[in-house]
Amino acid sequence: MGASKALLCLCLTSFGLLAQAQVDNVQLQIVRLQDADPVVRTIAVIALGQFKDARAIDPLLASLKDPDSLVRMIAASSLSGFKEPREVPPLIAALSDPNGDVSMAAGFTLGDLQDPRAIPAMISALADHRGGGMSLTRMGHAAVPALIEALHDSNPKVRGGVAEALATLKDSAAVTPLLAAIHDPDAAVRRSVVVALSSFHDSRTADTVMAETKDPDATVREVVVRLLDRMDDPRAFAALLAATHDPVRAVQLSAWGALGQSGDPRAVAPLIDALKSDDAGIRANAIGWLMRFHQPEVVPVLMAEYRSIPDRSTRLRALEGLGIPGDRAVTDFLIAALADGDSGVRMTAAKSLGKTQDVRAVKALSAGLVSPSNNDKQPFYQALAHMGPAAYEWLLEQVHDSRSCPQAVGYLAATHDPRAVTELVALLHTPYSGPDAPGLVGMATRLDMERAAARAHEVTGTCFFAAAKVLAALHDERVIAPLMESLKTPHSGRGQVPDLLRVFGPAVVEPMIALFHDADQETRRLAALTLAFVPEARLDAALKKKRDTALRTALRELNLAVLAGDYRYYVVLGELGSEDSLARALKRFDNTMEAQEMAETFLTCGDVLLEDAGFAWGRERHFHMTPSSYGVVWGRGVEQARGDTQK
Repeated sequence: MGASKALLCLCLTSFGLLAQAQVDNVQLQIVRLQDADPVVRTIAVIALGQFKDARAIDPLLASLKDPDSLVRMIAASSLSGFKEPREVPPLIAALSDPNGDVSMAAGFTLGDLQDPRAIPAMISALADHRGGGMSLTRMGHAAVPALIEALHDSNPKVRGGVAEALATLKDSAAVTPLLAAIHDPDAAVRRSVVVALSSFHDSRTADTVMAETKDPDATVREVVVRLLDRMDDPRAFAALLAATHDPVRAVQLSAWGALGQSGDPRAVAPLIDALKSDDAGIRANAIGWLMRFHQPEVVPVLMAEYRSIPDRSTRLRALEGLGIPGDRAVTDFLIAALADGDSGVRMTAAKSLGKTQDVRAVKALSAGLVSPSNNDKQPFYQALAHMGPAAYEWLLEQVHDSRSCPQAVGYLAATHDPRAVTELVALLHTPYSGPDAPGLVGMATRLDMERAAARAHEVTGTCFFAAAKVLAALHDERVIAPLMESLKTPHSGRGQVPDLLRVFGPAVVEPMIALFHDADQETRRLAALTLAFVPEARLDAALKKKRDTALRTALRELNLAVLAGDYRYYVVLGELGSEDSLARALKRFDNTMEAQEMAETFLTCGDVLLEDAGFAWGRERHFHMTPSSYGVVWGRGVEQARGDTQK
């Protein structure tokens, strides 16, 4: 790996000595731009872009000619943070890069620089990649005159891209030129122009777009039809109805779809007529379109259609459309469908019954839930949850069944019955037969109960975590203490705990700090990981001070578990000499779920010593380490970095 290998050897033999001296990471990353390994060069351009040091500008400009396209692309993107006029000519040249990603990145950066010198070249670049239109919009309204002129460009790709850019900018000066461009000889350009015109609230544009329903090209007509129902024009309904008779089937389907999405009650009668179409596709889709309407005449049509059509998928769509509250006949029809021999019909009927919210269906749904013929229980659970408190007792029975408890607890809470939360809190304190077994005490075998009694304080198991997730989502603080106990108990599920505790923000800061000296190193790591999840914006000055003091004390004490848990804090802190400790933390906790992310963060944080530690971790595991994500920058500062990474 060239320079990186040499430096890695030095790190392994005298890491501590290196850390004592001030490391000029900017200069070292500039040197690494000459490394033979493109991954090393890629990481170097990432780091230089993040540091935003003026010394990096010329090396990054030189990297626009790197033989590796990923290096060139990231170099082009990294230059957007400097805003230096001398960047413009090399970036203009990069617009012609043979790699589309590189030229697009150069275009975006030029758009951010907003230097008018780049506008002609960016317009010309539209011929090669359509993303240029988006980058041109970053220039703002200063680009409009040149864009209008380019509507007459000889290349249709340029003209189409210009229309797209003008649609985004929405400058009123573009309306008249776009109206003229509607007669462009190229159909693709006309499609772009139609879309652009529809974005302006101008009576002239509405007239022109409406007229394009007669365009000789079917693809243009199809685009127009899709736009009509969004234009809030009283003439749109008649135009859509006429388009259902277009000679091209794709236009017809788009017109029917637009009518179905319009919400206009006048569309119901034509859609009912469409059920008699000779086109099977139109008949099938008409069911879906009618489902959007809650008109009285739709229900009997859907019921009749369900009974009469042989096509299963269309029949299921009709059944799905019957989820309409307030109609007893519909509920009775759907309850009967729960006994159908087709499991798909039973599942769909259950879903539709949930939408009716008719409590008369609770008994039938509960029977379907426990029926061995229904392997997929979720539609029945969901439907019962929609029934509210009327279904509470039925769902509670499922919670008290060791086989169904994990799946049932969430739906019990979804009934919004006030008793549900109390039941879930009690569930958190129910001993379990083992770390991964769902059997509840008193509801499992005798052997399971004996094991549970021996572990009276163990609060693990799939049902426990299902209840904990619901309570955490409800921000019920009664879940904190049981989760902390679970955090301290070795079992396969405790890795979930930090993500559940994070929602409580300030309430968990001091309890997590108290665990920094726990005898179990995994408990310490997970406590620090929980702390890392707490949003910076939710902490007051006093809690931030306590957190910072505890984390810095852990660094001085070489508490590697804490360093591994909240490694991002130490990276953005950027304390001189801490690289060795962080590298040791990665090595100590190299098999945790977060280890790879930790190594990748080290790769792209900008510090060469941590970068080498990340590479070493990957080589030991035969991983091809790549800079998949970045944003945690060495020495950036805790306040700013925490706020950015936790958004």
